[in-house]
Parts: sequence; C-alpha cells; structure tokens
Amino acid sequence: MKRFKFRLERVLQYRETIKEEKKGELRKQQLILSQAEDRLEFLKGEQLKNEPQDSDNDGQLQLKAMYASRLKQSIAEQLQVIAAQKVKVEQALQEYIEATKDASALVKLKERKLAEYQQYSDSEDAKFLDELSVQARTRKELWNAKE
Repeated sequence: MKRFKFRLERVLQYRETIKEEKKGELRKQQLILSQAEDRLEFLKGEQLKNEPQDSDNDGQLQLKAMYASRLKQSIAEQLQVIAAQKVKVEQALQEYIEATKDASALVKLKERKLAEYQQYSDSEDAKFLDELSVQARTRKELWNAKE
C-alpha cells in the first residue's frame, strides 16, 4: 500500500516560512517601539532633572530654559515617532495573524487528509484480512473434503 503524501506539502512549507518571516518582522517592529518608548522615558527623566533650582544664577536659568525648550520639542517628536511605530507594529501584527491563518488552514487540511488516508488504509487492511480468512477457510474445507 502506498504511504501518505500530502500534495500541498511544499505550499505548506512556503506558508510556514512566510509566517516565520512575519513573526520576525513583528518582533523587529516591537523592538523599535520599545526603544522609542525607552527614549521617551529618558527625555522625560531629563526634563525632571532640568527643573530650576533656587541656587541657579541667571545664566544657568537661561541655559536650563533653552534645554527645557529643546527637551519639550524632542518629547513631542518622540511621541509622534511612537505613534507611527505603533501603527507599524499593528500592521505587522495583522500580517502575522494573516500568515498564521494561511498556514494553519493548510495544517488542518493536511490533518484531515491524513485522517481520511488512515481510514481508507484501515478499511483496505480489514478487507485484505477478511479475504485471507475466507481463503484459509476455503482451503481448510477443501482439505477436509479430500480426506
């Protein structure tokens, strides 16, 4: 009897490869988002450190004001970067989900075809065993009839 061969195996392997690529892309985008959020936290920390002190002279206050202005602008830009990166992460997640669905559909098809093959194989084996027992009985009856 032939052994089971899934005709779409190469397609399944291709879909699994695509799924892994999409997973890698999702991880990459999540890492970029995480780094952007870390940078935002750093900027906010710098903003807190830059608070004016009572002991600051006019020159220090002016420098701190310029630095605070630059920090405020950097924070606003970083918030935009984070928002754009969140969109990229969401898009990568949707692509990964779609690739996973494609691959799992083929896996389910393969499992169903394997189950059908097993059922067919079992029925063929049962038919063969039935035929063997019928032949053995016939031979036994013929042998007994000769005696």
